Amino acid sequence: MVDNGITVHAAFTGYPDGTTARTFRAGERPEDLSAEYAELLVRKGHAQRDAVREKQPRKKETTR
Repeated sequence: MVDNGITVHAAFTGYPDGTTARTFRAGERPEDLSAEYAELLVRKGHAQRDAVREKQPRKKETTR
């Protein structure tokens, strides 16, 4: 399980392992979900993918 980069929109109860109930809170960033379950939450509209900041390459300093 890895950080899937999602944020929950509204509180709800889900079953990430299929049997055990878990309450998710609005604003929560769960890091212990499988990639498949995280994608399901996004598809159902319960969560949103976090914006990923890409590293910008450093500008090379030029000397004159």
